[in-house]
Amino acid sequence: MGSAMTEEKKPRLFFGWFVLGAAFFIATVAYSMRYSFSVFYPEILNEFGWSRADTAGAFSVNLLVYGIISPFVGILADRFGPRKVLVFGSVVLAVGLLALSQLHSIWQFYLLFGFIMAVGINASGFAVHYSYLPNWFILRRGLAFGVITAASGANNILASLYQRIISSIGWRSAYGVLAAIVVVAILPLVAFVIRRTPQDKGQLPDGVAGNLKGKGSNEAGYNRADLLIADKEWAATEWTLGRAFKANRFWFMFSSRFCFGFLVNLIMGHQPIYCQDVGFSAAFAAAVFGLSGFTLVVGNLCGFISDRIGREVTYTIGMVGIVIGIFILMTATASQPWLLYLYVIFWGLFLGVAGPAAFATQADLFSFGGRRYGAINGFFIFGYGIGGMIGPWLGGYIFDVSKSYDLAFIIVIIASIASCIFLWLAAPRKVRLVAGKAPKFAGG
Repeated sequence: MGSAMTEEKKPRLFFGWFVLGAAFFIATVAYSMRYSFSVFYPEILNEFGWSRADTAGAFSVNLLVYGIISPFVGILADRFGPRKVLVFGSVVLAVGLLALSQLHSIWQFYLLFGFIMAVGINASGFAVHYSYLPNWFILRRGLAFGVITAASGANNILASLYQRIISSIGWRSAYGVLAAIVVVAILPLVAFVIRRTPQDKGQLPDGVAGNLKGKGSNEAGYNRADLLIADKEWAATEWTLGRAFKANRFWFMFSSRFCFGFLVNLIMGHQPIYCQDVGFSAAFAAAVFGLSGFTLVVGNLCGFISDRIGREVTYTIGMVGIVIGIFILMTATASQPWLLYLYVIFWGLFLGVAGPAAFATQADLFSFGGRRYGAINGFFIFGYGIGGMIGPWLGGYIFDVSKSYDLAFIIVIIASIASCIFLWLAAPRKVRLVAGKAPKFAGG
């Protein structure tokens, strides 16, 4: 009895929390380099005089390239492990930033920001992290994805801080500083913290007690996780990208991610300059941009909600809040700055609530089998990237034609509703229960 108790003793410290923290920090730095576009955007427009649509097009190309290469990055992460891919990504990203400091023509901007940086961001970002984090967290998957997804808000805070660097030393030198930040922030964490599975550290998912003998890299034999499975046949399938292509749920989820990418990146790409258009100063617009990052982080950290009430309900709450936020943004003017703050609260908090629920849904549906999920997740990111490519360009085009963002915002509202409908059609509740809806776990 004593030896059995010793064998089943819960680890004193779950290394997964360190892995999750490192992934959050790496992703925050990587994605801040994409969304720094919004604070560099006015500076580049002022210096070169390019049209808004042409300049924003580089942001769209970044999302397109990011999306296209996501399945391939996922495959590389599956094959070579996350650490090698993350090192590659950080080096490429740093090189792209250094080259941007020497920018002189729009074709260079498209090549460097649209292509080179897209590769670096992807190989340092969610396509890699989402491939291995489901191995570490099952019962707390919504919480874990909430923490890593908080990088999408924290990067906005960093991006707004880059405005100060630009104001102090100019936008060209600022790109050089950003390159140094990438190298110093990412490489040490990859070397000392990132690991593919809890078994690599002699542990089980969620830090639970258990005998590791005979365990693989996934949740097989993990009896608590077995209690969550609602569709045994689906769970017994070792999901590959080829098999996923034949499943309706895959395409429903892909469509949901497309709409989500469209709405998020249209707003994120044009939010600061829209604020200037309606009368706010550039400094105030940058401050609001940073505040929206803070509220997004707070919303992301509520990712545990979907572990309690379910992915679909949580995502619906998020989408409703986003739609309300867009309506508020459409009425904001410089004479009523409080409306802009109210928008920031709704946009950030509810976008933060929706994101982790969607990412956890993907893993709930297709992470069975463990080592093939990177490619599947990469294809979902491809869908997000395609939507993200169209969003910023379309927003700029609509403004160039109509001198207004009203139609663009209406389309964003429609995309929000569609994304929600598609996630309900994917029906993750019929495949895997969340912990809050599952039977009581034996032994606690």
